[in-house]
Amino acid sequence: MIARRSTRRPTRLAAIALAIAGTLQAPAALAAGAAADEAWQSTADPSRTWRWTAEALQGPDDHRCRRPRHELRRQDAAGAALAVQRITCDGLELTLQHGPDARAVLAGPGGLREPVQRLRTDAGPLAAVHELLRAHTGTPMGYSAARVRHVARWITPSLRERLLQHLARHRPGKVPSVPFDPWTGAEEIPERLWLEPAAVAGDAALVPVHAELTGIGRADHRVTYALRRAGGRWLVDDIRYLDGDVTLRSLLAR
Repeated sequence: MIARRSTRRPTRLAAIALAIAGTLQAPAALAAGAAADEAWQSTADPSRTWRWTAEALQGPDDHRCRRPRHELRRQDAAGAALAVQRITCDGLELTLQHGPDARAVLAGPGGLREPVQRLRTDAGPLAAVHELLRAHTGTPMGYSAARVRHVARWITPSLRERLLQHLARHRPGKVPSVPFDPWTGAEEIPERLWLEPAAVAGDAALVPVHAELTGIGRADHRVTYALRRAGGRWLVDDIRYLDGDVTLRSLLAR
């Protein structure tokens, strides 16, 4: 457990949150199961293309629906962890399975199952967090140097170095100051993960992430990712736990 504590100085994440709160209102529908705008194409038949945005999903064979909801799940198969993206709307349910070899398979009703490749995705903060969690979910998860390097392309160089330095300082037998998986804020592998739309103010953004933790019976465990834009890319720079009372960077500084 993490003890709540107060600090006299506002953290970098708190400053970002205040800036965003001053310019934007919270999303109308919280925990909506948001995902980046994407387009995927069948590798077996290039004429078959799937596209989804926050407003609609369009695919071949009259697969269409409004306001798709996305969630990430972890699936263990043949000794390997796979990331599965579940997409539902208007009674339609699709799954996009990401394998360890970077291949993807889209499955759906009527025996639909076809290999696909991504044609495009947006470059916003929501996409960055979704990609990080999709990559992380398809691993053994946990907190290690290998896991940090696995998601390094979606985090700032500063945060990456702080994480690696923190891991190098840890000594066996001592209670770690980051006592959980830093990307989910949980000690167990979540049953599922879903994201809210990003709140953006200038070069700063916040993306709330929700998780269902069956081990402790928590249906809506929440953390918030703080991102900043540098060199035209959105990168994760901190993560807020316990409604902002604790941040990843504050734990790394202990």
